Amino acid sequence: MEYRIAKQGLLDSLGAWNGFLKRKVHLVACGGTALTLLDIKASTKDIDILVPEIDIARLSRRFKETASYDVSEDKVNNNLEHFIRLLKKEGL
Repeated sequence: MEYRIAKQGLLDSLGAWNGFLKRKVHLVACGGTALTLLDIKASTKDIDILVPEIDIARLSRRFKETASYDVSEDKVNNNLEHFIRLLKKEGL
């Protein structure tokens, strides 16, 4: 398993997500993802993006289809559920 993602890997991953979208979505890269896309860093450990508009049910389905469980499936899914609760609390 590869533990670092280079710029092309980020672009490939984002391109794969593009196939599931029916309309344009504004994404904001942050953290190591942003630094890698800007060629400041050679790679990042994960993909950090902000999505201003979200379909929570679709996000949850897609996440569960594509998540990599290198730690614990339950822990990763609990993190997703916590994230969804936060989104709902913020009214997103």
